[in-house]
Amino acid sequence: MGKKKKYAVSLKDCENIHDFMKNRLNIRSHHRKRTRFHHNDMPIYLEERGIMPPDKVDYDCISQNMDNDRFILVKDDYNNIRYYRNPLALDKKRLLRELQSAKDKLEQRRIEVLKSIDDGYGYDPITGEVRPLSDIALEDYLYSFEPTEKLNRQKVKSKIRNYGGR
Repeated sequence: MGKKKKYAVSLKDCENIHDFMKNRLNIRSHHRKRTRFHHNDMPIYLEERGIMPPDKVDYDCISQNMDNDRFILVKDDYNNIRYYRNPLALDKKRLLRELQSAKDKLEQRRIEVLKSIDDGYGYDPITGEVRPLSDIALEDYLYSFEPTEKLNRQKVKSKIRNYGGR
């Protein structure tokens, strides 16, 4: 068996385990002077109170993709340090999906409300404006035309010279 790798981390950069549970997980830990709290005690303590414990993260995984918002250094009462995933960190991909779904829902609601109104207004999907249906139909008709291309089959003089003409 090889030696374990040791990494140097300052205790000033670490958050106390009691503060971590109070600030990130919204649960107050028991009094510090009675007993000392260890990292192995935290999952049991949180599960008793009906809260999912945070995920532990390997230092090797963190060193590959260093993102300060996603991971937190936590020290326990014995000054042991572990990395945890930040439960309050924003996941950009998940947030983008939520925003996109909210936008789609709002567009559907707008279309439904405009259909329920009998005044002849509609939602223009191109510009996102609410306008009379006659204007929207006219613009759709005008945008349906495509420009045609003129095909000139006569040879240009420069091409005639290249082909050995006069």
